Amino acid sequence: MSIVKLQGFPIPAAGENFSAGTVSAVTNLLNLGEVSVSDVSSHFKIDPSIVVKHLTGRDPDGYTNKTLTQADGDAMNKLVTAGVASIQDVANYYSAPANVVEEFFQNSYNYTPAQISNARNGVSINTVSDTVDAITPTQDANPNTGLRGSEESLNTGVAAAINALNASNTQNSALLRKQYEEGLATATNQNTLAQGQITSSTEAGIDALNASEVAAAANLNTQTDAGLLDAQNAATKARGDINYGVAQGMMGALTGNILAKDAINTSTQRGLLAAETQAGVARGDINTNADLGLNALNSGLDQARSDISTSFDRAEGMYDPYREAGTNALGVQQALSGALGQDAFNEAYNESPQMAFLREQGMRANLAGAGATGGLGGGNVQKELQRFGQGLASQGLQQQISNLSTLSGQGLNATGSAAGTATTGGTNLANLAAARADAGMQSYSNRGTNLANIASGLGTQQLNTNVNQGTNLANIESEFGAQKLNAYTNQGANLSNIASNLGNQQLNAKTNLGTNLANMNITGGNNEMNALTNAGTNRANLASALGGQALGVSTGLGNSLFQNNASSANLVADLNNNLGINLATGRTNTGNYIADSENQTATNLANSYSNQVTNENNVINGQRETLVQLVDSGYINEAQAQTMFGEYISNLEMSRGAAASGVPNVPIVNANYANTIGNAAEAAATGYYLGGGAGSTNNAGMNFSPVQQPSLSANIRNVFPYND
Repeated sequence: MSIVKLQGFPIPAAGENFSAGTVSAVTNLLNLGEVSVSDVSSHFKIDPSIVVKHLTGRDPDGYTNKTLTQADGDAMNKLVTAGVASIQDVANYYSAPANVVEEFFQNSYNYTPAQISNARNGVSINTVSDTVDAITPTQDANPNTGLRGSEESLNTGVAAAINALNASNTQNSALLRKQYEEGLATATNQNTLAQGQITSSTEAGIDALNASEVAAAANLNTQTDAGLLDAQNAATKARGDINYGVAQGMMGALTGNILAKDAINTSTQRGLLAAETQAGVARGDINTNADLGLNALNSGLDQARSDISTSFDRAEGMYDPYREAGTNALGVQQALSGALGQDAFNEAYNESPQMAFLREQGMRANLAGAGATGGLGGGNVQKELQRFGQGLASQGLQQQISNLSTLSGQGLNATGSAAGTATTGGTNLANLAAARADAGMQSYSNRGTNLANIASGLGTQQLNTNVNQGTNLANIESEFGAQKLNAYTNQGANLSNIASNLGNQQLNAKTNLGTNLANMNITGGNNEMNALTNAGTNRANLASALGGQALGVSTGLGNSLFQNNASSANLVADLNNNLGINLATGRTNTGNYIADSENQTATNLANSYSNQVTNENNVINGQRETLVQLVDSGYINEAQAQTMFGEYISNLEMSRGAAASGVPNVPIVNANYANTIGNAAEAAATGYYLGGGAGSTNNAGMNFSPVQQPSLSANIRNVFPYND
């Protein structure tokens, strides 16, 4: 049993179940006795009762009235016998006292105390302890040493030794014959037993091989089915994941498509609204600035017309005196010319201030001259005045007409200049009006052009925006279609790959299963052939060894009898001459020898126990690794060990007889696993001699009767491991 066998099995997480493969493999380990209930419970952290329930299928309530049903008992006995469960495991499963369970197994299945001890410890009840009790030779507490002991030995030892030799000589002669017969019979029996064990172990090995092949085939089928099921489940899950991923991807793409279209539509509407708003603002700015420009132009033109009109009025006013003087002079001139009639002429001429002044001055002069001459009232005076008046009128008229012509010419010029000024002013005002008309026309034309450009630009922007919107929406739809195409294409490819991989896995699993089963059948056939061949070879070797043993025993018996008689005579003589000396020397060295013996014995015991632990570990590890080989060869080795044991018994009995016939000083023999039974038997023969013969006891009180020998019912291979 070793929990190491379970280290390769994973422990499921909380809430998860054990896989079918793990349950099957662990069950096989339990059935083979590789692990125990406590090992499985400790490794997987589960209640031992769950393991017992799984293995037996028995109801824990089967324990009633301090006993178990026959079916429950048989099921639990199988577990306890193999060492898979302990007495305490069974007691815990049925909630029963451990001592009651022990009594049940003792009474129902005849468990011995040793088997109960093994069952308590969870060890197979058929396991035999690998330890051997070591015999430590003892000595008297206060032995006589030195000269006194030597003298006592010289006085009493010879007589006692001669008597013992005489008695043992007679006894050993009979004993040699008896041991010869017993050794030959034992060898024959061991040969027969070994052949039977070879046959039975070969059959058992073949049965175990067949059973292991069946179990292995079942495990292969189970593991293959479990692997195929896992692969199918994984493929189904992968297909579900792929479909789910595609659905989620399509949903995400559709959502993105809708959001992108909404964003494009929203941004387009916002762009159009912003364009229309900016176009409206631009139109308002154009109209406002055009109106402001026209208003400014009209104000400027009005101010210019006002300035021109004021300037022309001032200029015309400057010509008015000349024009009026010319107009008046022209009227007087017309009157003086007679064009307006006599009255107009007379009035114009007579009323002329110049003429009135000249006439007054002339008349005054004539009158003054006439007065001087006294001729004021004369006709001459009157005639002179008339002549003066006619001459003055003729001269003044021409002068006046000339003056008037000058004045009228100046008036004409002033009128012409005023007319030119008025004409220039009218032209300037007409030019201003024409410039106003042109500026207004240009302003309205530019306004219309700008407004038309804004409308055209807005229309172009709206057209481009709508075209871009349509293009973007078309691109989104096209991209969405490509995404769907790729998603469905990848989905199909992935599903196809999963199906292909699943098919390959199933094909490989079935192929490997067939190959493994075929290999198992071939290996099983080879193993069975080898087992049968080895069995025949072992039987032949046993028969040959038995013949050699019989020959050796017969030859050894004659030699032993001859040596026994010769040795007895020589020994009596030697004892008479040397026994006292030997005893004295032995007594002298007894103290040192006892100390050395005790020290050596302790050392041997320590080494023995250390080797025992090492051997136990090696045997256990070897048994785990070579279970099948032990099944095939274990009984063969046991048969050989039994045969060797028979040889040892025969040879040792003859040696013991020879020793009893007279060996002067036999060294103490310690237990040694390398020599196994031979050394143990030699130790018994030495004890027989030192104890003083058959039926006597040594200082430790142990019986060393020559007929005492180990029981053949023990499993020799387990007690004394034998390596050939």
